[in-house]
Amino acid sequence: MIKEILSRLKAKTPKFFVQLQKILLAFSFVAGIGMTQLEQLPNWSWLEDFLRIGIFCGLFGTFIAQLTKDTSNLNQDNK
Repeated sequence: MIKEILSRLKAKTPKFFVQLQKILLAFSFVAGIGMTQLEQLPNWSWLEDFLRIGIFCGLFGTFIAQLTKDTSNLNQDNK
């Protein structure tokens, strides 16, 4: 199982998931900037938790998107 995860991390990622990774990293970055500016933001009780969850989702989603691998070459060989 660990070998499979490592091989997927090193494998080529499909274009869609590369774009998804960029969006998720940007989302995480914006949430991180929000965490540094909490004093200037409205004093809503849920805001800090929302930003923490946003950071986690962005980073974890980027990791999960990296585990996809491009199998288009395999599909073309089978035709």
